Amino acid sequence: MQSSIIGALFFFGSFGSFLKKVGTGMEHHIIIDPEFKALLSRLDDKVFAALEADILENGCRDPLITWNNILIDGHHRYEICTKHGIPFTVATMEFATREDAKIYMIRLQYARRNLTPLQFSKLRGNHYKVERKRIRNEAGVNQFSNASADQEVCGNSCNKPQVGRTAEILGEEYKVGARTIMTDAKIATALAAIAEVSPEVEQKIVNRTPVVDKKVLIALAPKEEEMSSSERARIEELVKAVDEGSYARPSSPGNSSLESTLVDGQANSNASQAITKPAALAAAIKSMTDELLKELRQMPNDGSALMKPSLKAHISRLQDLHKRL
Repeated sequence: MQSSIIGALFFFGSFGSFLKKVGTGMEHHIIIDPEFKALLSRLDDKVFAALEADILENGCRDPLITWNNILIDGHHRYEICTKHGIPFTVATMEFATREDAKIYMIRLQYARRNLTPLQFSKLRGNHYKVERKRIRNEAGVNQFSNASADQEVCGNSCNKPQVGRTAEILGEEYKVGARTIMTDAKIATALAAIAEVSPEVEQKIVNRTPVVDKKVLIALAPKEEEMSSSERARIEELVKAVDEGSYARPSSPGNSSLESTLVDGQANSNASQAITKPAALAAAIKSMTDELLKELRQMPNDGSALMKPSLKAHISRLQDLHKRL
């Protein structure tokens, strides 16, 4: 059950110096950094239980990996070992920056390949987001650049960051298109926002229980680092539906559902940003009213439970419009 990681550590060794020190877990003060841990996905309950049974029977064979005492690899093993008092070894690595350590984590997890499609997407998206932080200035200088030292310090006089170039190179690494990388970044952002509201629901979604369409996650991705009240409201609606077991994907594109409401809600929220004239405002309100009436007509006689989140979403969108007046 436990996979050997030594070969993979050497494979990704270009980012850091491997095995500066190996010792028992008792010799190390291990730090669980939430920012690092959030890059990864928790094992589903069945897989975690199998790993726990294996460690209880055979011990923790592979070393946990740390950098500056921060746990880089082995979060599940560390949790199991500390819970049961099982000894483990620790290997330390050296990286120049937090971003280097994070990228190492992502690549190591991606190479294991026992992940769901959404977990792969989350890793690629997080890799892109970390790479963007590695850009040294507005010129777009990062480890993919061929820029000289003079260019690295040119400041605002340089060209804008090469967003597409970063996505293109990561696409080549992961054998997907640059557009997929950009989409993955939005999905990773949405999953992080969902985890902020409910880590348990985020875990269910990445483990595909239930299956949430990527269109919904893209629509839910916050535009800024801080979620707006309307963005949080949409995420909370999804979290509540998943948590209560009432979330269901539509059987056909025309069906009314929470999923279509969330996607349409984001589209209307984007459109509302451009509203500056009374005529445009009236048109937007009429469009939302027409959508709501259409949903009511399609709603079954006993569909009151489905109607509640839809009404809340429409009210939230109207409140956004009201704030813009």
